[in-house]
Amino acid sequence: MNSSDLSDFDEENDEILRKERERRMAGFKPKAGPAIYGQLETLHSERDLLLEYNSKESTTTKSKEQIVILHFFMAQFQRCREMSEALAGLAMRYPQIRFCQVDACQAPFLTSKWAIKQLPCVVKIEGTEGVDKIVGFEGVSDEMARLDVDKLEARLIKGDDGSGDGGQSESAF
Repeated sequence: MNSSDLSDFDEENDEILRKERERRMAGFKPKAGPAIYGQLETLHSERDLLLEYNSKESTTTKSKEQIVILHFFMAQFQRCREMSEALAGLAMRYPQIRFCQVDACQAPFLTSKWAIKQLPCVVKIEGTEGVDKIVGFEGVSDEMARLDVDKLEARLIKGDDGSGDGGQSESAF
């Protein structure tokens, strides 16, 4: 074996090692895809949302006008399923707003940060700040304690919390 053969061998090994490194590094990259608008997106963990909000590109483009409606739920709870259905309908009507949901058990950091102790819980985020929180059907139910989609829409989309001051009452945050 001459030095030219060794050189070819080294280059071939270097290429194999480079490809293997790229393959392994791909496993460490965030799995979250682009945000989905016009439907209720189910996040598999809070990490999906946090990665988006903490990315360099994201923080420079987040504006006060960007709204995210985040539903904390557990699939086995009937009221959570009702809230998911209502939010899915609103997502289709307001495609400029991002509607997403995450299983509360998969989001321990956010449930602790926002003191979420009862489900369903819906948090309205403007820019990067939580500005409103609906616990259960509080403020968005009818006289029979059923979810009222019109009240939900008024509170989340139009900013009317039913207090008569145009949504200017003190926020849960």
